[in-house]
Amino acid sequence: MNELKKRIAGMSLDRRALLEERLLQAHRLHWRPPTIPRRQPSDPAWLSFGQQQMWFLDQLAPGTSTYNIPDVMQVTGPLNVEALEKALRSVAARHEVLRTHYCSVNGSPIPAVQNSWAFKIKLFDLTYLPESQREAQAKCIIQKQVRQPFDISRDLMLRAMLVRLSPDQHRLLILTHHIAWDVSSRAVLYRELRALYQGFISGRGTAHPIL
Repeated sequence: MNELKKRIAGMSLDRRALLEERLLQAHRLHWRPPTIPRRQPSDPAWLSFGQQQMWFLDQLAPGTSTYNIPDVMQVTGPLNVEALEKALRSVAARHEVLRTHYCSVNGSPIPAVQNSWAFKIKLFDLTYLPESQREAQAKCIIQKQVRQPFDISRDLMLRAMLVRLSPDQHRLLILTHHIAWDVSSRAVLYRELRALYQGFISGRGTAHPIL
C-alpha cells in the first residue's frame, strides 16, 4: 500500500487526473444504489419520527379528521367497479403501511400489520335523483365522508368511496391518513392503481410484488 501511494505521489498532475477519472468511471460502472430489504413478518415494525408525531397528536385529539388526506377524481367513461375495488385492495396488500394500525401499550405506540382485512368501495348511486340535483348531492356526500375520522388503533388506512352521477360519470374519493401516507405519495398510489386497474380489466393481471 505504501509503495502504491509513493507511485501515485510521483505521478504528474495529468497522469494523476487520468487515473482518478478511470477510477471514477469504474466506480460508476459497478456501483449500484443500495436497496432497502423487505421487512420479514417476524421482524418488529418501527415508527418513523413523523409517525410518532402523528400518533401523539392523535392521542391528544382522538376522533378528529384533521389528518385525513382526501383526493377526489372525476371518472368519465365506462367504469368496472369490481376491477377498481380489486386494484385498490392490491395497493393495500402491496403497502404494509396502509394495513398497519397503532395501539398504545404502556403509553407507547406499537404498530401491528394486518395480514387479513376487509376492503370495500362505498358506492352512492345518485341516478335516481333529477340530473340537476346530483352534483350538489355528490359534494355533500363527499364532504361528509372526508370528515369521517380514522381509528388508527384498528382501521385500514385506506378508504374509497364512489358517487355515481350517471353510468359514465363518477366521482371517486380516496381517503388516507397522514400517519400512513402523505401528499407526495399520491403519484405512487395513482401510478400503481392505474396499472393494476388496466391489468385487471384487460385480463393481464399484475406484476406488482408486495413490498
